[in-house]
Amino acid sequence: MFETMTALSAGLTLVLMAVIRANSVSPWTMVTDHAAFSPRDTANGAVFLGKMWLSHGYPEGVADLWSSSDGVTWDKVLDFTPYPLYCDLTVFDGKLWAVGGSVWSSEDGVNWTQVLDFDSRPFPWANNAVAFDGKLWALGDGPEVWSSTDGANWICATRNAPYGNRAAPAVTVFDGKMWLMGGSTPAPGKGYSDPNGLGYPDIDMNNDVWSSTDGVNWTRVTAHAPWTGRMWFETQSYAGRLWIVGGYDNDSYQNLGDTWYSTDGVNWHQATQSSAGWSPRHYPTTFVFDNSLWITAGNSWPFQNDVWKMTATPVIATTVNVVPSVSPAAFGQAVTFTATVAPDGATGTVTFKSEAGTLGTADVSSGVATLTTAAMAAGAHTVTASYAGDTDYASAIGSTAVAVDAPSAPTISQTFFTSSIPLNRTATLTFQISNSNVAASLTGIAFTNALPDGLIVATPNGLTGGCGSGTISASSGGSTISLSDAVIAPMNSCTFSVDVLAITAGTKDNATSAVSSAEAGSGNVASASIDVIAPPSLAMTFHDPSVLLHSTTSLSFTLSNPAINRVPLTGVGFLDNLPAGLVIANPNGLSASCGDATVAANPGSSALSISGATLPPNSTCTISLNVIAVAAGTQLNATGAVTSTDGGDGPGASASLEVLGADLTIAKGHTGDFDQGATGKTYTITVRNIGVLPTSGEVMVVDQLPVGLTATAISGTEWACTLSPLRCLRTDPLAVGGVAPPITVTVNVAGNATTLTNVAIVSGGGEGRTDNDTASDLTNIHAVTLAAPASMTATAVSTSEVDLSWTAVQNAVAYDVFRASGGSGYSLIGSSTTITYPDLQVSAGTSYVYQVRAIDGSGSAGPPSNVDLATTIFFSDDPLIPQVTTIRAAHLSELRVAVQSVLTCAGSGTGTFTSVPSPGALIEARDINDLRMNLDAARSVLGLPALLYSDPTINAGDTVKAAHVQELRAGVK
Repeated sequence: MFETMTALSAGLTLVLMAVIRANSVSPWTMVTDHAAFSPRDTANGAVFLGKMWLSHGYPEGVADLWSSSDGVTWDKVLDFTPYPLYCDLTVFDGKLWAVGGSVWSSEDGVNWTQVLDFDSRPFPWANNAVAFDGKLWALGDGPEVWSSTDGANWICATRNAPYGNRAAPAVTVFDGKMWLMGGSTPAPGKGYSDPNGLGYPDIDMNNDVWSSTDGVNWTRVTAHAPWTGRMWFETQSYAGRLWIVGGYDNDSYQNLGDTWYSTDGVNWHQATQSSAGWSPRHYPTTFVFDNSLWITAGNSWPFQNDVWKMTATPVIATTVNVVPSVSPAAFGQAVTFTATVAPDGATGTVTFKSEAGTLGTADVSSGVATLTTAAMAAGAHTVTASYAGDTDYASAIGSTAVAVDAPSAPTISQTFFTSSIPLNRTATLTFQISNSNVAASLTGIAFTNALPDGLIVATPNGLTGGCGSGTISASSGGSTISLSDAVIAPMNSCTFSVDVLAITAGTKDNATSAVSSAEAGSGNVASASIDVIAPPSLAMTFHDPSVLLHSTTSLSFTLSNPAINRVPLTGVGFLDNLPAGLVIANPNGLSASCGDATVAANPGSSALSISGATLPPNSTCTISLNVIAVAAGTQLNATGAVTSTDGGDGPGASASLEVLGADLTIAKGHTGDFDQGATGKTYTITVRNIGVLPTSGEVMVVDQLPVGLTATAISGTEWACTLSPLRCLRTDPLAVGGVAPPITVTVNVAGNATTLTNVAIVSGGGEGRTDNDTASDLTNIHAVTLAAPASMTATAVSTSEVDLSWTAVQNAVAYDVFRASGGSGYSLIGSSTTITYPDLQVSAGTSYVYQVRAIDGSGSAGPPSNVDLATTIFFSDDPLIPQVTTIRAAHLSELRVAVQSVLTCAGSGTGTFTSVPSPGALIEARDINDLRMNLDAARSVLGLPALLYSDPTINAGDTVKAAHVQELRAGVK
């Protein structure tokens, strides 16, 4: 019997004390090789009334009951038991019980009473029955656990024990707990473990160990014990140890013959097996009887009825005394826990735990195990030292109290590199975070700094330094700086800096959030201030809003130190380059109230400057001088930036002066709407002087024709006009209120033109106002639905007549005929209600080009026809007959005259010819080439199609043919 005593030592250490005895485990020895009962497995056994009892068995399905007081002699008690086969035997409440398909009990093993019949049984067939905690328990076949105080009335402790649907485990009672170990669990789809299809399909073998103190709550003591996973094995509680014996491994299809024991269910040892020991077997029967562990029966293939036993003295009880090296300890300080295991012969390991979990495991040496850790959280802790036991020594637990002081939170400070900066300048903001703990690193260090209004992170942000692996966020243009996940070693600090930009003036009070860490929570808040100095402001005014040209007025400037600034501004100044229409008067009339400021304003110059002024807080000063207007118009005066030493640069000032002189306006108009393809349409442009002085110098009008209009003429009395560029000039003064003679612009309208706007601009004349110098004229263009006359041909029938013809146009009521010659534009020469027209107003030896437009019933014209050429010249020997007509110099001269006429029609000047024809001279290839070159150029200008030549290339020495001459004659006619 073990006697246990609990005491609290002076070091607050719980010590478990027990009687210490020597211990050993003997080998198995055979008691008999053939007992009186038949060889079998699955026999159930129990120790009752000083005897070992063995009941039933497989394979014969025997229902007998045997008993023995020495393991050698076995007496048959019953040939047939009243309880069904394979009931599990156990002892409870002074009786022998058989629990399975029904429940029976006996006070002598001979006479049995049915306590619960088959149909009334609430639990599945019980493979295992044990007595525990004053109750009879049935478990092990599936996940259900049942208990009863009388064997008749049963209560379900749990229907879903966490070990799951378990079959053929080993169940026993040990160390005040129920234990369940090993067994099989379903493994759907696994199939057979043996390649020959032996064993059992779709099951897994287990070697886990579970325990429970109430049958409801189960703890997995270990997921994998060192023994092979198995089923159909036996377990017993013997000599202060938990034992397992034999079994079957379905994964390797083999019986097992090993013996294992443990004092805590976690640490297992294999018992030494003599070479002559019992054969490996499954479903043996075991007993704890007469201070020995017994095994009999089982299936070794074949079945067995031998009897073996082994003896072990009880394990030696131990005590554990554990003390810390220091208490209280600083956070992060290493604490050494020393566990003394008595008696000092104990070996194995000690596991140290706190309420947060396992701290570590240490080996026992000379009765002592030590563990050093710096990982304990702040606060009061109870640390347990669990000795696992070994082959001879029982497990034990000791505990001690230890306190760990809370760590100090990190601290933070911040500084601006300077106490003040000008507006729109940058300043460097530096943060320092420190860890004052002597032993503890701080992790997860973080803070956030929301910058005050008026400060933002600069671009670039100028980030320097860092906090180890911590993440610093400081997005350019943003208003937040933050640190996260930083780690700082004991008694260390980190520093980083960020540039910030001042975007508004005033005192900026910057404060961080509380700096925090994972271990110590929140620390202090850091703050710092910086003055952002606004630049000086500048205002400017002219004494008069407007003056006459060459008049004088006063120009004044006011410098101010904004009220938001708490400091004087020094070195204040600005530069003013006057506009081209103003200069400083002589004398300049300068006056200034800016103290020691330097003012440069030379008469006759166009620049003035002020420098070196000092402005006390919330103060102003003024400078004024006289200027003369030397050009008319709006004179916009704008200074450069106003500068200072302390507040940086502010915006300049501006003011306008209207200098009155000439003021030209322009108007533009036309009559009626235009038709697509119309010619000879006109615009009228009118210029007036509405100013206070006559114009001086050149006045220019420019007409900016839009796409869709082509100017053919521009003219006006007193104006000098040109068609390209399209403009008119005059230099005569235009009196106040005067109107210049109108300008007429004649245009042709493109055949695809749409509604458009024509713009004219007037400039010059010494005027100063330009906002009324542009006139726009919106012109509606009517779309023409008539087609162009096709296949228009012009033929010179004599030196004084050219006949025209074309194809009819649907919906046309008449046709207008246009002609051009001598490089001029087309002009209307007549109309026809038929598709022919004789031009009798032509001269001999002249080239003309013609176009025809169809006219509908509303008078609208359609697009022009194709262009065709006619020349009133006749050639001798026409036509030339190949190999009959002799080519003469006269033929060449006639062609040159005709080609020159075409060139004149195109406005292309005089043709270029390399030789002079003379009677009797040969006509050369170059003569033909010259004619072709000049004619092709003229036809291209006139918009005529290119000619096709039978011999496109004629080289020197080639024969000049009649065809060459005849093709040129056709090209000019």
